[in-house]
Amino acid sequence: MKCNSTSIYYVPGGLMENQNYAAVGSFLPQRFRIARYVCTECGYTEEWVDLPDDLETVQDLASRG
Repeated sequence: MKCNSTSIYYVPGGLMENQNYAAVGSFLPQRFRIARYVCTECGYTEEWVDLPDDLETVQDLASRG
């Protein structure tokens, strides 16, 4: 984290409603999970696509342009 804290809260991504995910495309959108890491000292938050299958989905979407 930017503040060098080691006190980090992990919020896993999920594909269900009200969970952390992104959807790309209008017809049959591709979805992938976004995990959040939150510093419990300063509140700084980072989001990551950290599962290999989801990274592959993002790579496929990026290659289509």
